Amino acid sequence: MHTQTGLKILLIGLLFWACNVFEPQPEEQEAIEGSLFFTVICDSTGMIKDHTGYLLHMQTEKIYNCFNYQIESFNFITTNTIHMDIQGIHRPNTCATAFGPAKLNYSLPVGEGDYELDISYKDKRDRYELIFEPDSIRVRSLHSQFTQYNPAILNR
Repeated sequence: MHTQTGLKILLIGLLFWACNVFEPQPEEQEAIEGSLFFTVICDSTGMIKDHTGYLLHMQTEKIYNCFNYQIESFNFITTNTIHMDIQGIHRPNTCATAFGPAKLNYSLPVGEGDYELDISYKDKRDRYELIFEPDSIRVRSLHSQFTQYNPAILNR
């Protein structure tokens, strides 16, 4: 009798293991629809905790039915080029009930000077020139297909 009970427990355990019941399920990712708007600011406001410096804020043109959708990207810097490889839209398991765009805030680990911003998504690639000066930030589009510089997006 104890052998049958032990066998049943073993079979149930194997069934759960085979079905990945205890594994967290991956959260879904959506494709980008429409344009991505971005701005670059000098962040002394604490938008990102414990950060002072430059901040790139990006958001989608599309408005989602959950306020906590995020733009996922892989970011890195080489010499004077800031690379942003957009992966898609992260759709969280829990919905913050409000409408809004998907967003991304990226702390730019750069100082004053001239940089190229290279934003890619699938087969698209946009390029901008960023000039950080003591009293200003200038952005100039070099090539744009799916992104738009818009300094007013933080006021939405």
